[in-house]
Amino acid sequence: MRKTFASYRRALESLLLIRKVESWAPRLKSTVRAITSPSYRFADTSIACAALGIGPEQLLRDFALFDGFFHDFAFHELEEYAADFGTEIQRYRDSSGLRVDGILTNSRLEYGAIQIRICNSKNIDEAKRTLLAFQEKIARNGIAPPRFLMILTSHGFMYRDPDGVDIVPINCLRP
Repeated sequence: MRKTFASYRRALESLLLIRKVESWAPRLKSTVRAITSPSYRFADTSIACAALGIGPEQLLRDFALFDGFFHDFAFHELEEYAADFGTEIQRYRDSSGLRVDGILTNSRLEYGAIQIRICNSKNIDEAKRTLLAFQEKIARNGIAPPRFLMILTSHGFMYRDPDGVDIVPINCLRP
């Protein structure tokens, strides 16, 4: 079964339908362990929508479905943005359940943490709590803090909240 799955994964990668996303794993001095296995994302969410026969009407009726597709789309855009600046995008997960959607890193070992969310106050608050918890965990372990904390949203206005978290609609990403 594992061999079959691995062969399918390799085929999808070679057809450029999925992309491997590596994990960002700082050295944490705690019982919490960073999870270093890669994850895989659709290279282009429109292919997945077409293959499943999903159009705009279905996405607008099913918030959870739309959120999943938006997440992959936004991550793809972040990858393109990162490539234009010679940086790379990874993700962070640890054994405590803390997950950061994107860690943008450069060659000077500077990094920023990004959460991707559909724009509504509940999602923004949840993403902000996650980013601040991540920043606190990193600080407790003596690792340099992120250069920025950002929530990449589906729409709305760009602003910096009082805690220093940047809320950025996806249409504001520009190389």
